[in-house]
Amino acid sequence: MKLQYKLVLASLWMLLSTDFIQAQQYADSLAVYYAELAELRAREQALEARIEFLRRNVDFSKIGAYTLADSDAASALVEHSAMVLNYDEASEGPEWVAHIIYPRTSDYGTKRKNNFKEDDKVATQSATAADYRQLNQLEEGITYDRGHMAPSADFDWWQKAMDESFYYSNMSPQLSGLNRNKWRIMEELLRDYANKTGNLLYVATGPVFTSIKENPLADSGIDIPGAYYKVVVDPILKRGIGFVLPNETVSTSEKLIDYYYSIDDIEDLTGIDFFVGLEDRLESFVESAAHPMEWLPAAEIGVIPVDQLPAGIRNTADLNLLADSETVYTICGGVEQVVENSKTYTLYLTTEYKEQPLVVSISKADAEQMSSNFTESFKDNLVFVRGQVKPYRGKYRVVVEQASDFGLIRL
Repeated sequence: MKLQYKLVLASLWMLLSTDFIQAQQYADSLAVYYAELAELRAREQALEARIEFLRRNVDFSKIGAYTLADSDAASALVEHSAMVLNYDEASEGPEWVAHIIYPRTSDYGTKRKNNFKEDDKVATQSATAADYRQLNQLEEGITYDRGHMAPSADFDWWQKAMDESFYYSNMSPQLSGLNRNKWRIMEELLRDYANKTGNLLYVATGPVFTSIKENPLADSGIDIPGAYYKVVVDPILKRGIGFVLPNETVSTSEKLIDYYYSIDDIEDLTGIDFFVGLEDRLESFVESAAHPMEWLPAAEIGVIPVDQLPAGIRNTADLNLLADSETVYTICGGVEQVVENSKTYTLYLTTEYKEQPLVVSISKADAEQMSSNFTESFKDNLVFVRGQVKPYRGKYRVVVEQASDFGLIRL
């Protein structure tokens, strides 16, 4: 019996030992495969990044065709890694700078270095740091920034392109009260638009010399423009818009809707024919009309003028005249904010007074009939609401009674 017992134990030990060895082998194999998988995923990410980089270069290869334009200025074409510009030696600055804004897909790890430098590609020599120092001796208390025409933040996807945006050939003397205020906001909103839609944008930016500020320091040779323009095309949604802002202080509280133009208007102003590479019918379509409500958030639109609304629809002005009445009104406005609680969505529509928005309340049941992502669908968009206007905690409110009394509106 003892012998048999020992034999059984020996057999069990051999089995257990074999199982242990196999388990260890499996564990070792798994470790190898996990390591290989990690390498493959790292390789995949690297390839995806390379594909994205090459795709953007393919896109950029078209930018010249889309934006190169005939003009009367004695200018010279300069191409960099991610921007093309026409340099005007007479004004010692760019006539226009063209680039692409891409929707942000990740944190690219690029850093703004503020390394302003002369552009060796400008045959006649670009402006210099000394030129801009002289400009700021013009008048005490007046500061002219080295204003980027193609902003460095638009190139956060590639360090080389961001660094090249600091060439003086991409600079123009912008009053600090413009460059650091509403102009900056406009640039940020265009990036927001690209991120929200997922579409790339073709952009051209430059100075307007219909009025030129006098520069008594003739040695610097830099003309100070009276204004700046930016023209933008979304080739996916086939829409375009332009902006012209004066080269003076424009505060962040002012609304961009007061500065928008069609691209045709800006071509007339500058004498430049933009986006000549677009198919003729598409070029005519995107340049002839501009619909700011398609581009700007509600806060930049403000109260829609009544003459731009369909007959019978009110805007959000003079709500006090509509309140305390049993009359049902249809009102149009832009949604600045959406707040969700357990039972309702509350929307705040832009009025003439920031502290007194029109409050719209809608039940979650009705809201979820309209969209599975209600906040994303309606924030910063134009909407109509139908109902009675009532005073509400120092503001005015409309309670939506049924889903058909609320929705998006396109003007």
